[in-house]
Amino acid sequence: MKKQKNNKKRGGKKEGNRSKKRISGQQDLQKVTLSYLLKNPKKRISPKQLIKKLGVNVSKDAVRHALMTLVKEQKVRELAGDRFQLDRNAPLDQASDVYEGYVDITRSGAAYIVCDKLERDVYVAPRFLNRALHGDRVLVHVDRYRMNRPEGKIIKIIHRVTDIFIGTFRQFRNETLVIVDQGYHYFEVRIDPEEALMADDGDKVVLQITQWADQATRKHFGSIRRVLGREGSSNVEMQAILINHGFDTEFSGEVI
Repeated sequence: MKKQKNNKKRGGKKEGNRSKKRISGQQDLQKVTLSYLLKNPKKRISPKQLIKKLGVNVSKDAVRHALMTLVKEQKVRELAGDRFQLDRNAPLDQASDVYEGYVDITRSGAAYIVCDKLERDVYVAPRFLNRALHGDRVLVHVDRYRMNRPEGKIIKIIHRVTDIFIGTFRQFRNETLVIVDQGYHYFEVRIDPEEALMADDGDKVVLQITQWADQATRKHFGSIRRVLGREGSSNVEMQAILINHGFDTEFSGEVI
């Protein structure tokens, strides 16, 4: 009895064609193109690759035209080899599905972005905060809705609400830093040993950030403005509470 031959090829293409998304015009094509690049800001992509990623039924020339229009609007930059990338200096607040608002971080570490132009706050998971802190003014890209609730990612920090923080000074063999613990979130700030004001390991200090982390360094840098004393002291904790509420106990003798 002869065995039936298996005509399927390993690694071959699946049978059937995936349905392509239909785009009604250049404006819609620009919208979905910009939306994809906002979700993938580091991606360098060609028109041909973009068609495949978007799953749209359009020509390569149409996609290139959409990309070049976004280049003229300074939202996308053209690279060598017929590739394109999101322009990080672009006026993204004018883009579709991008809104400006301020960060309201919850105890879980997630945040809601309160936007004037949206009826509901935008939920942002902790991994998509992009180093934004409570109260910061940001741009958020809404990329999905769940139970009618918008969800998204922070793509740009417009304004930091403060650069003064309370933290714990730590001295290690190879680095000096301050650990800022805000309850829902903590982060580290590198300190120049010459700007440590003779703080001892474990002291509570007032820190000013002089350089926020960026894509190149990925680290915050700062200097110590004042040494409050040992953590746990009632006087130190009281000063920390006042400073966290905006009172500068270093320069004013009275608290109004």
